Amino acid sequence: MSMVWPCPLTAGAYASMGRAVQVPRPECPSCSSPVVFWSGYWRYVRWQERERKVFIPRVRCRACGVTHALLPAFTLVRRLDAAETAGRVIGQVACGTCGVRPAAAAAGVPHTTARGWVRRFAARAGELAVSFSALAVELGGEVVRPLPDPLRFAVAAV
Repeated sequence: MSMVWPCPLTAGAYASMGRAVQVPRPECPSCSSPVVFWSGYWRYVRWQERERKVFIPRVRCRACGVTHALLPAFTLVRRLDAAETAGRVIGQVACGTCGVRPAAAAAGVPHTTARGWVRRFAARAGELAVSFSALAVELGGEVVRPLPDPLRFAVAAV
């Protein structure tokens, strides 16, 4: 299982620090017990058209025995590209600024990768729009008014 933590560093700064990054020690999301650091693994993140090797620490819950990877907020689960890159491409395509190929070229990613992001986002747009709208209200933000196009509504809510 993976947990995302709000990392204030960019992918480049995080990669340059290696294993020295100070990572918070969360509670287990399965049982709310304290966790202990449990090794980790190296993976690549593509950010600003460069691949960087980053260390992903793992934690283990002593109570339930479950291990969790602690992903910095700029990464995506099982994806090479940074969240910022995927979000920029999806936003451009969903808002009608450009098509998938020009957005992918501007971001420096293969168009097939960008097409996959847009398709997956479009398939879940309605659910994402409602979830992010509810979260905005819960956090004290403004109500996001539904738009006729679910894709644009989802981007506006995010």
